[in-house]
Amino acid sequence: MKGGYHYRQSGLPNVWLMNGFEIIDSPYGEGVSIHDVHELHLCIARVLCKKPSELTGAEFRFLRRELDFSQEMIGTLFGRSKRQIGNIERKQESVKEPFNTLIRHIYLANINPENSYLEVFQRLRSIDIEWHENLSFTQPSVAENDPIMEHESWQSNIKEIAYA
Repeated sequence: MKGGYHYRQSGLPNVWLMNGFEIIDSPYGEGVSIHDVHELHLCIARVLCKKPSELTGAEFRFLRRELDFSQEMIGTLFGRSKRQIGNIERKQESVKEPFNTLIRHIYLANINPENSYLEVFQRLRSIDIEWHENLSFTQPSVAENDPIMEHESWQSNIKEIAYA
């Protein structure tokens, strides 16, 4: 990208700056001075949070670092180990749900505490509904001499609940 600066310090491969920086001469050679790194990272994070497709591992890592969370902390929040979070961040493929949505909402809530969690809960609810729709239920085995399990109406209630 001619005239721009490939900003690699974010850990993201596709960030190019067209302004907000200047090339400077230093005792160590040519360098770059970013006018406001905090605002730049805020802008990058907001773009990632509004991105319609799933995050990449590098994008997930960027948001986690902007939150100043360790892999261990985010793993605890998501019910995963530090190693599993590291694997998510290193993979070249997209980050799967619910982690993709959760990290975005945690970040947005962090920068704007007045954000409503309504959207998070609606998304979690839709994921939960989708998960339940994909479950396959099998009829429980009838235990011998078990009056509860032998009762036909109870078994039909199980089927009605399972397919509701």
